[in-house]
Amino acid sequence: MFAATQPAATADTAAADPRVPAGYLADASDPAVTSLAADFGLTIGEARARIGWQEAAIELHDRLVTDDAEHFGGLWIDQADGGRVKIGAVGDATKINTVVQAAGIGKITDVVRVRNTWADLSADMLELEQTVAQLNKAAVGPAQAITMATKPSENRNVLYVPDQVTKLPAVAAALDGIRSRSAGRLIVDTSETPVVTKEACLLSPRTCDAPLRGGLYFKRPVAGGYCSTAFNARSNSDGKWYMMTAGHCGNEGTVFDVYQPSTGQWHRVGHMHAQRDFVDDDYGIVTINNVAGWRPTRWVRVYGSSDTVADNSYPIYGTSTSPEGTRVCLSGARTGSSCGDVVELNYRGISGGLARAHYCHGPGDSGGAIYSYNRARGIHVGSGNGDDDACHWGLFQGIREAERNLNVHVYTG
Repeated sequence: MFAATQPAATADTAAADPRVPAGYLADASDPAVTSLAADFGLTIGEARARIGWQEAAIELHDRLVTDDAEHFGGLWIDQADGGRVKIGAVGDATKINTVVQAAGIGKITDVVRVRNTWADLSADMLELEQTVAQLNKAAVGPAQAITMATKPSENRNVLYVPDQVTKLPAVAAALDGIRSRSAGRLIVDTSETPVVTKEACLLSPRTCDAPLRGGLYFKRPVAGGYCSTAFNARSNSDGKWYMMTAGHCGNEGTVFDVYQPSTGQWHRVGHMHAQRDFVDDDYGIVTINNVAGWRPTRWVRVYGSSDTVADNSYPIYGTSTSPEGTRVCLSGARTGSSCGDVVELNYRGISGGLARAHYCHGPGDSGGAIYSYNRARGIHVGSGNGDDDACHWGLFQGIREAERNLNVHVYTG
């Protein structure tokens, strides 16, 4: 299947690509090559190279599992980033970098910082297998089976639990215990059934396919300009779905769209249903017209930066206040993700719910999610000193006041 050199009669230039590891170039007729080329619009030569270094990466994974379990955080291949190999590292990545260079795939490999080792994820999965087997046997029928998976690119395990099943006392108690022991290494998906999609997220513009989540580019096609999404929420009175954002992002009736990479089109989310933007209050909710299509979830998109680890499905488990000194993070359409400490409360008066914190922000981040420790804490609304493009004095609306006055609650699954 693999050949060290490309046949002279073939016109593509994969063999000349300096990134292709010596000895790894897939056969042009291999189904993996032809399907990859078709799906991603690649030349056969480009696909040969990607599949070739994929094999080198697989061999590298097996070595790192045993040789550097203390620091190895998983390996995945990111086709959306040109098929590059991504290796998670926890702490010191010296040995991982040495092994990568020795394997000859350094030019197509990125070592990225992650929280959890592969060994920890594997140990968690063993526990999950036992727990899920017991729950499926004792409390859940075959048509409502709980299942699980590992997502290396998210550096987490995923537990798929149908929503109706979470209401069973035995399951609810087990989930509480699993969350407590997993220490942030687990995503609990309560969809009715696991939905397989070609979900894609783009850095520029900062967009994602469904599920709808916080931290995305929120376009106003009629009013012009854009804001950011914060948290999905549900009405306390009738259960309707909304997306929370900043109140100054639009008057009632202003419509908002989000771009879906898989379709290459902008899709309507809904319109501003209710909002307030007055001195010490700044919050609003946008209707979610097509709930089945958008599949709103409790996720926020965390962008990779100098102090944050990329996570497309960072879960929100609850809401909280933010006392002085609280470390909070922003996910916004302009800046991405940035974190800092709360420095002042009751900004512009005690009757409102604004706070100032040190984090980077810019125009377009308004409405973005403010969060930490898997808690929704606020909605970014601007600058606390008039500088809208800075890395200090970020101003955010406290989430609890926004929930109360809009009669909604942040969706936490």
